[in-house]
Amino acid sequence: MAAEVVQLRDPTRPVVTVEPILLDRRTAAKLLSISVRQLDYLGQRNELPTIRVGRRVLFSLADLREFAGRLRTRGESGVG
Repeated sequence: MAAEVVQLRDPTRPVVTVEPILLDRRTAAKLLSISVRQLDYLGQRNELPTIRVGRRVLFSLADLREFAGRLRTRGESGVG
């Protein structure tokens, strides 16, 4: 029986990059250039909405962008 070859990428179509919607704590903290501990603090104080999926705590990319925009608008140099 011959092995079936599956082409995963069609060279005639552009490659689509998908931006994640939800980020884990470590990735979210890195994106905001803060520590995971500081991110947890912001979540506990409801300054940054969290999303729980089972035991995982996730952050919406849209919420992270909005949070960063609010900091820039208020002219704050840091968080907490």
